[in-house]
Parts: sequence; structure tokens; C-alpha cells
Amino acid sequence: MNLCQFFIAPECQGRGIGGAVLKQLLAESAKRGQAVTLSVMKGSRALAFYRRHGLRVSDEDRYKFHLRFEPKRPLLGIGPSMGMRRG
Repeated sequence: MNLCQFFIAPECQGRGIGGAVLKQLLAESAKRGQAVTLSVMKGSRALAFYRRHGLRVSDEDRYKFHLRFEPKRPLLGIGPSMGMRRG
């Protein structure tokens, strides 16, 4: 899933709106087992925002950082059903 554009109006920034929307999008992508990719201009404050939400720089070019979120894959064969007990 590629996030082409994601903007919050400046007067609405800092209220948790973008974080809530992004968190929901990442949860949905994880449910589907899909990675999320996007690009951000170098020097943008948005880079720190995306990194706080688990996206990592996967590549860069002259003008942009390319980021990626990989959903965690469950470990198969580990858990209560396999006879393991929680301490």
C-alpha cells in the first residue's frame, strides 16, 4: 500500500489527528499483511512523525527519503497451544 499524500491543515496539526489516522492505516495494513510505503521531502518535520509511528527509511534520493512500514509476522508454532506456559 503506497500512501501518496497525507496532509493535515496547519491549523489542525498538533492535535493527534494525523497520528490517529496513520495508526489506523498501519493497523489495517498489518491486518492485511501489507507493507506501507511513502516518501517525504528531505528536511521535512514529517520524517520524525513517520519514524515515531514505526516507518523506517528504506532508500533515499537527492530530494526525498523513502519510508516503509513492514507489519510484524506472527511467530508460528510458539504459544500456549504448543504446550508453553506463561510465567
